Amino acid sequence: MSISHEHIRSTVNGYLDAHPEDKAELAVTLDLLDDGAELTSRKEIRGHATAGAVLINEEGLVLHIHHLALDKWLLPGGHLEEQDTTLLEAALRELTEETGVRPEIVASVGDLPVHIDIHPIPANDAPRTSPRTDTSTSGTSSGPAAAAA
Repeated sequence: MSISHEHIRSTVNGYLDAHPEDKAELAVTLDLLDDGAELTSRKEIRGHATAGAVLINEEGLVLHIHHLALDKWLLPGGHLEEQDTTLLEAALRELTEETGVRPEIVASVGDLPVHIDIHPIPANDAPRTSPRTDTSTSGTSSGPAAAAA
């Protein structure tokens, strides 16, 4: 079962309850949800959701990955997959795929995102935005998070 439209809406609404100052920035996402856009599909050219993780170790170091195509250091994250049932699950899957850090060794700070970012997709010439949900998690002070941070 894939991530539902209702899950994305409730996640955005929960985030906005905690961060009402971001409502104007998230207007694009809210409009797409109101229009019934399939935000779980990267084929949605008006914008789509992605999920990412902020992994912080006990020393306060943040894990980044080097995105080869963009030649930038980014937080681990990426597109939603059919098997994802929540945005948090998608964020943890992406964390594992991109870094090898297993979800069972991290502790989530909650089900709501710590930040929702709206940004253009740089690999495409057409101006688009991609609502990206970054879910914060914290990790241990040893292993890949400490070595790569």
